[in-house]
Amino acid sequence: MDKCGIGTLTGTECGSISLKGCEVSEFQSLNACQRDVTGHLKMLNLCREGISSEKELILLRAGIFEGFAAANFMVCPKHRQSFGIEWRGRKKNCPVPASVASHRFKKHTGDRSVNKEMSEKIFHLTGLVIPIGS
Repeated sequence: MDKCGIGTLTGTECGSISLKGCEVSEFQSLNACQRDVTGHLKMLNLCREGISSEKELILLRAGIFEGFAAANFMVCPKHRQSFGIEWRGRKKNCPVPASVASHRFKKHTGDRSVNKEMSEKIFHLTGLVIPIGS
């Protein structure tokens, strides 16, 4: 399978998904990713982050924080699902690297969500992408 733009940027494998018993493998334009993100952000306690679209959410979770023209950018079903509103964090412990974290314990409980500002700051300091909502 060819790589979509998100797969190329993140170095992850692309793929299809099963939706209501049907295999979905067609790439879509990132500009077509316009599902409402309000409920998803609210669930993650990120409702005041100013994220307005699924497209923006996908880009942020891929580590693209600003200045990106997505004119002909394509996304596979797997990456739309895993970076968009169907993303589910599996946080048990704090995902913030110890070199940046303000807490003393290495495996501190993950009881808060990483917001847009924190994710971008961690990326610029460490080069690691911690998805918003983690």
